[in-house]
Amino acid sequence: MAEPRCRGIHHVALAVSDADAALAFYRDVLGLSVVDRPAGADMPGSWLQLENGQIHLFQPPDPVMNPPHFAIAVDDLASIVASVREHGQTVYDIEHTPGFGYQAVVVDPSGNVIELNQRD
Repeated sequence: MAEPRCRGIHHVALAVSDADAALAFYRDVLGLSVVDRPAGADMPGSWLQLENGQIHLFQPPDPVMNPPHFAIAVDDLASIVASVREHGQTVYDIEHTPGFGYQAVVVDPSGNVIELNQRD
């Protein structure tokens, strides 16, 4: 059986204190293009496109409950999750929301939050 594959960075999500100021910086200063967010993206923020991935800016009501993270694009979420769990790591399942892909979350030994994301 082939090893599960991580394809690359899907997105980096940054918690911001002012969604409008963050958008102005990333769009107007860095020149990133704004892309549509899925209907379920309900907190203030913007999604911006890079050549090979996105930056998601979000202004959470409680940053502790919505930590910054990066997402890795995967081909087969179920296989990746099984492999991570076989290594004794905890994986947090996320209920599927159309438009967001199929997701699970793992935390690395340093506390960095990593989303595993398979396209819808």
